[in-house]
Amino acid sequence: MTTAFITGATSGIGRAIAVALSDAGYDVYAVGRSQAALKELQAERPGIVPIAVDVTDREALESVVADLTIDVLINNAGIMPPLGNFADMKIADIDTALEVNVSSAILLTRLVVPQMRERQS
Repeated sequence: MTTAFITGATSGIGRAIAVALSDAGYDVYAVGRSQAALKELQAERPGIVPIAVDVTDREALESVVADLTIDVLINNAGIMPPLGNFADMKIADIDTALEVNVSSAILLTRLVVPQMRERQS
């Protein structure tokens, strides 16, 4: 069975991808921060395995991925800093957006690619 690991799977595009891949017969690991949204998704699609983790928590991601076999990685987690004048944005908000939108995707890809190469998936 082909296994997909999807971040940002609790809403929007990520949720739609998780549902579509589950319907297509994939084993799906749905990653998100909201326990409630993950439980709701699992209730809707019992075959989906929920994983509650913040993608900015590097140690937690490393721990989660170390125990899984992943064939398809979908880096979908993303946030938007509060809208407004760029000059007035808080650096902390920009840093958080970069960590969620860019750094976590790079980290996850680096963690998963070696096992994908090994299995030629």
